[in-house]
Amino acid sequence: MTALQARRRAMDLQNLAMTDHLTGIGNRARFDRALTAELKHSMRTGEVFTLLTMDLDGFKDVNDTHGHQAGDEVLYEVARRLSALVREGDVLARLGGDEFGIVVRHGNRAAAASLAQRIVASLRQPVKLSGGEPVAVGVSVGIAEYSDDVAMPATMLARADQELYQAKQQAPSRRRLA
Repeated sequence: MTALQARRRAMDLQNLAMTDHLTGIGNRARFDRALTAELKHSMRTGEVFTLLTMDLDGFKDVNDTHGHQAGDEVLYEVARRLSALVREGDVLARLGGDEFGIVVRHGNRAAAASLAQRIVASLRQPVKLSGGEPVAVGVSVGIAEYSDDVAMPATMLARADQELYQAKQQAPSRRRLA
């Protein structure tokens, strides 16, 4: 094996280690790495970025009613729809189960809220299972914007998760995204 082949193989393995095998998007490790890098950049430059955390609504019902294969199909379709909405350079990841996150580079809270509204609208559309049956899921979204008092990735994540928790407590028709 040449040095170039070895480097390519190492890069391929690293990419595999940072990718969610079911959905093909980033995994928790890629998300954590991107969040840490963006936070360090913002701490140096003062440039604002935002973080979105998302949790599917009604996903447990899909698994319970239609089985885990259907749940996998839903997760794959959700990842596809989310990928179509994020900008190049932003990092989308499946954090685990039915939880997703996006590190929005160079984006303030208003831009993140606009993205969240597009995400909610996209996921309102039913997912058609391979058997032809449509299933409905929704999404709750939490947003956190970088500020000077944030020194650790966990702080940003906790703030987004707190908003996500609040969104989950509200009726789906009254979700607050801004």
